[in-house]
Formats: sequence, C-alpha cells, structure tokens
Amino acid sequence: MLRYHYTEDNEFGIRLRQARKDAGLTLQSCADLLNSRFGMNINKGSISKYENGIHEPSMSMVHCLSIILNVDKDYLLGKTSSPDEDLGNLSKFEYRVTDSSMEPKYLINDLLIVKRVYEKRSGKFYVVQDANGNRVVRQLQFYNGLWVLHALNSDYPDLKLLNYQIEGVVTELRRRALYLIP
Repeated sequence: MLRYHYTEDNEFGIRLRQARKDAGLTLQSCADLLNSRFGMNINKGSISKYENGIHEPSMSMVHCLSIILNVDKDYLLGKTSSPDEDLGNLSKFEYRVTDSSMEPKYLINDLLIVKRVYEKRSGKFYVVQDANGNRVVRQLQFYNGLWVLHALNSDYPDLKLLNYQIEGVVTELRRRALYLIP
C-alpha cells in the first residue's frame, strides 16, 4: 500500500473517522461489516491506518466504506463539503402517513423523516413509490428470494418491490402527543 497523499492534513482520514463515529461504529465493527458484506479480509488496524493517513485505501475500499457509513464517497475524498452532497438539499424529506397499513408502529397523520437511500436492508421501514407516483410506507422483507413490502396491519396485502421504487428509509417519527381529557 502507498502512503496517503491526497492532502497534507489527512482530510480523508479525518472525514472517515468522523463518518465512522457518526454511524456509531468502532474500528472493529466497521471492519466486521466490510468483511461480512463485501467478503473482504480487513482488520481494525487497516481502518486505523486509513484514518491516520498511514495507508491509502483503494477506490473500491472507499466505495465500500461509503456504503457502510452511508455517506457520499466524494465527501470522504474531500471533493464535496457535505456527506450527502450528491443528493443536495434533497437528502431528506418528510412523509405524512395517509393510511393505517403500518399500525400500530405508524399512525395516520404521523410525520416521518425519510433519508434518501437506495440500498435495501431487510427489516427496515421504507417509503416507496409506485409508477403512478403514489407513496406508501412499508417494512422491507426478504422472503424466498424475493423482496416484499410488508404491511404491519393484516388488513393490507404485502406488495412486491418489483412494482415500486425505493424513495428512502424512515429515520425519525414525529408524532403529536395525544392527550385524552376525561
């Protein structure tokens, strides 16, 4: 491996460390994710060397790190100033729940904060859009080799992901407090 030479102040390493900490990962857990998701054979020492500017990562490593840390690879490389620069101001949006398909987790009129991502993770809650522009929120599940959009309320059918486009993953719920006055 080569000595890191992108910037004199090791901007890549500083950004990598911050993105890793923002994702709540230790050096070991970051290495474990790289190994399990991408079939790598990396240890926490290698990631530490990237962060400290001792070694230069390959572009494929930068790409894999950006996926695991959910940041733009150009941000890690110091080409942009924001982790979501490639998405501009559209990196997050609000979605108001319009049906009872996800009760009891999400109720009608709940406001969800959604981060635009296109990576699929089983068990996460996503806002998806059909060909007509209709949006719904569903839990993504992987069943029998097929991605399924699962409704928590059994009155609603599961949907096939093939007919929908992922808009983003739900990151926050904003529900108005309901006070019952006797």
